[in-house]
Amino acid sequence: DISVEATFTEIDQNRDYWKKIFSDKDAWPIIPVPRLHAMKGLPMNIDIGAMYSKIPGSDVQLWGLELKYAILSGTPLTPALAIRGAFSKLEGVDELDINTQQLDISISKGILFLTPYAGVTALRVNASESSKYVNLDDVHEMIYRAFAGVSVPPFPFLNLTVEGSVGQVRQLGLKFG
Repeated sequence: DISVEATFTEIDQNRDYWKKIFSDKDAWPIIPVPRLHAMKGLPMNIDIGAMYSKIPGSDVQLWGLELKYAILSGTPLTPALAIRGAFSKLEGVDELDINTQQLDISISKGILFLTPYAGVTALRVNASESSKYVNLDDVHEMIYRAFAGVSVPPFPFLNLTVEGSVGQVRQLGLKFG
């Protein structure tokens, strides 16, 4: 599976740090992040994947790797159940070192031409800064969220997915692959 994705993350545009980022002092209510994503199915119900993202108009880049295992493959009568581990790393910001580790469990069930799914995520964020201008504490934080979505193939060999997640922040994701 090779896909182009976009994630839209809701922000609190009234916070001072967001206002400082935007030169006109009028922060956007969402931050869009495009990315390229690839997954390859392997034997024994295992998928391996990678993603790459570059924020337009900036040096900010993000890359990641993932491994997914289908605990239950799913049948016409039973749902599929999977567990996924992922790692991502921020690049292009010299003063910041940020990486994440993620563990998901999800359930899905194909119904005619639709595949709805839902799951929960535990995300560990590790961040530190090395700026000569500020001295911020390192961050090692766990974030939990729930997600749900639906995949639909509009044409043979193509897939459209819409996903939403809730937790500390809300996100909407679109995928075409």
